[in-house]
Order: sequence, then C-alpha cells, then structure tokens
Amino acid sequence: MTAVLAPEVAVRRTPVARRTARQRSRSFAAAHGEALALLAVVWAAYVAVAAVIVFRYDAEPTDALSRLDDGAAVVFSASPHLAAVGFVWNPLPSLTEIPLLLLKGIWPALLARGFAAGIMSALFMALAVVGVRGILADRGAGRFGRLGLPLLFAGLPYVVLYGADGMSEAFFVCFLVWATRSLLRAVDRRRSGDLVSAGVYLALAYLCRYEAAAAAGGAALLLVGVALGNPRRASREARRRLPADLLLGIGPFAVTFVAWALAGAVVVHSPFPQLSSEYGNATQIGVSRASIRAATGQGSTRAVSYVGHQLFALLPLALLVVLAAVLVARTRRSARPLVPLALFGGVLVFEVVAFLTGETFGWLRFSIMVIPLTVCSLAVMVPVRPARTRGLVAALAVVAVVGSAGVTEWHVLGSSTLAREEYVDVHLPLHGDRALVAQADAEQQVADAIDALPTGRGTVLTEAADSVAVRTRTSRQDVYLDTTDPHFARDVAD
Repeated sequence: MTAVLAPEVAVRRTPVARRTARQRSRSFAAAHGEALALLAVVWAAYVAVAAVIVFRYDAEPTDALSRLDDGAAVVFSASPHLAAVGFVWNPLPSLTEIPLLLLKGIWPALLARGFAAGIMSALFMALAVVGVRGILADRGAGRFGRLGLPLLFAGLPYVVLYGADGMSEAFFVCFLVWATRSLLRAVDRRRSGDLVSAGVYLALAYLCRYEAAAAAGGAALLLVGVALGNPRRASREARRRLPADLLLGIGPFAVTFVAWALAGAVVVHSPFPQLSSEYGNATQIGVSRASIRAATGQGSTRAVSYVGHQLFALLPLALLVVLAAVLVARTRRSARPLVPLALFGGVLVFEVVAFLTGETFGWLRFSIMVIPLTVCSLAVMVPVRPARTRGLVAALAVVAVVGSAGVTEWHVLGSSTLAREEYVDVHLPLHGDRALVAQADAEQQVADAIDALPTGRGTVLTEAADSVAVRTRTSRQDVYLDTTDPHFARDVAD
C-alpha cells in the first residue's frame, strides 16, 4: 500500500483541521491514558523501593554498579569513548543510564549511590507490566482484566526486587514481553509490521542479555511451525511466505548479533569476549567451579533437584499453566498459546541446560523467565468478557496461580541456598551485616582519599572489575585509567 501526500490540499490549517487535531489528541489520550497511568504508578512504586534499597540499606548489587560504571566510563572516564562501555557484557542497560548520569553534578547519588541504575530498571520493569496489559487489551479484555493480571504480576516480590535493584533482568524481561505481544499480533493479523516489531524487540533483548539468542531461536521455530505445522492447512502461499516471515521476524536480531560480534572483533579482537575474556563468564565459572558444585550439586543428579526447586519457588504452578497452554493450542488448533512458550521457554531451556552442563553459576535470577512465561500464557488463555460465573472462576484461578508465587518467592528470598546472590545483596544488608557495612565504608574512604590527592586526568591506574565500587563513589571519574582504556597498557609500561 502506498500513500500519496498532496501538498496543495494542506496549504493552510482550517478550523476543521484544528478540531481534527484536537480530536486526535483526545483519541490518543483515550487510547493510551490507561497504559500511561499504569506505567506511571508502577514506575513510581519501583523507584520508591529502589530508594529504600539504596539510601536505607546501601544494598545495590555489584553487577548493577558494574553496568552503571560502564555507562559512566563512556562520558566521564580519563579517555571518554563509546567502546568504554565494554564488550564482555551487553551494552544497552549501561547506555540507557547515561542520560541520568549526565545529571550527577546536580544529584551525585545517581552515580555515587547507584540510584540511576534503580531508576532505569524500574522504568523497564514497569514497561514490562504495561506490555502484559497490552496483550490483554489486544484480546479485547475489559478494564478489570486489563489491569488485574498486570498488577498481580507487578506486585510479585521477585518482580519488585528486580524492578528496583538496577540489574539487567528488568530490561530483558521488558523486551521479551513486548516481543511476545508483537509476535502474538503477527500470528493473529499476518501483518509484516508486527513481525518487524517482534524482531526489533528480540534485537534489543540481545543487547541486554546473550540468552535472547534462545528466544530468537524459539521464535524462528514457531514461525516455521505456524507455516508448516498442519499439512491440511499449510497452503502453498504459507510456504512461499515463510522465508520472508523469517527475514522480517528474525532479521533484526540476526543483524544485531552479527554487528555486536564484529564490533567486538574490531575493538577487542574477539567476537565473543564473554567466552574468551578473563572477565567473561567462562573464566569466572572456571575460578568458582568448586564453590558452585558445593552449593548446587552442579555436575551431579542433585543439580536437577536444585534448579527444579528454584523454578518451583519462583512460580509453583507454572508447569500446570504450560501444560494447559499446550492443550489449548492443540484443542483450538491455534499457535497463540505457544508464543510465550517459544520465547520465554526457549530462554528457560537454555538456562537449565547451561547450568546442568556447568556453564553458569545457577543464580536464582537465571530462572526469572518462568514468571513472565506463566503470566503471558495466562494473558493469552484467560477468557475475556466471559459469563459471570465463568469469569469468577477464571479470576480465582489467576489469583491462585500468581498469588501462590508471591508466597513462595517471599520465602525463597531468605534462602541462602536457593537465592545465594539475593541473600548476600539484600538479606544481609537488611539485617545490618557488619562485614558488608565495613566494606562499603572502606570503599568510600578509598574514594575520598583519592579525591583529596593532587591527581590529574588519567593518573590513577586501576583494574576495571574490582574497583567499581570506588570509581562510582568518587566525584572525579576522570582521574582513573582502567583496563578498558586504549592507553592502559602503554601507561602501565611507563
């Protein structure tokens, strides 16, 4: 379809045209006002939790500070450059935090206390909540349905924590929720624009976490299945359209994957530094393998039970919802219930296999996708505008599924066995752990001491990873020259 713009028709704005513009503005507010209000409320709630984590308990996770420091290095380091964002971890969370970091002169806590990370993770987790609402709105759900399930999702303890703690999980969940919505619309409406949107969201998810490759693989398998799954319905036209569908739906991800690998190869001489760098996952796993095995049973049958308990703790009824989605898809001969399973399930399968084969730490957050998988599956399957009795039963079932997760998640966050990372980052600071308080005080004292020295730009040499807490607390980032700087090796040799 082509659109022809005729300039001579719009030489001047008539009163009718002005009324039309006002009507469009009202229409936009009517169409998106509810979503914007939901976004504002949830974002504000998560930012409030982030403020408590940062200013009351000083419990911002090290990984969140590390990504914040990567963003700060781009604009405030001794040698500001885009490549300072690093190539071991995906860059998008760090890049989104830069606009807030530019305001650190007005509010130093944005960097010194890591609050900018919490603000941005809160925004993206709130956008994920709005994405769940969008799936229900696309199905024509009433206001109670459009808001009920998203608010239940937003209030889950684990979702609240990762919406407020500045980690990359919020970004990852957000883009996969929106990719799910776009792919659902593509399955329903067969519009190329929806496929492109799904591909763009998958590409953005990859710029947040490498596991997005598994979601892209799941999306590709789904598109193939939709076109060829039922021989009686798979027309020649569907087969002919399949390559174009894959190009539109997976192409943006593929381009992003290749571009990021090429950037790594050019700048740091490795297309996948996460695997080859001494700061990458493979090296960290190698150093910590003995402790991981002791804590999780990795490499033995106990590891299966360990990851199973983690999944159960985050959403105990997830398996029932997945089985229901498969049954509904088979009964209705529809691919819609399989879309969340393809994207989120692909990531979960990857995480479980990687843990069982000794390639990850087995952190609880690596299983977080079981939550949006279950919630989005419910959003696809629950009846919209049903009869009163049927609607009440459906509402009670949804509350039971999501509510049970709230109970188990709250419990598991206090477990030093299943939630090893969260226990250290949150549980110990909440209870005033003396060792952590002393470490934070020491880091601040080091930063203050270096600030007081008559140092110039790039005169303090430091290793990149282990000095993050010092560099974020300082008021003079430009005096530090770390291992990401192109002149670091030269200056060390001097």
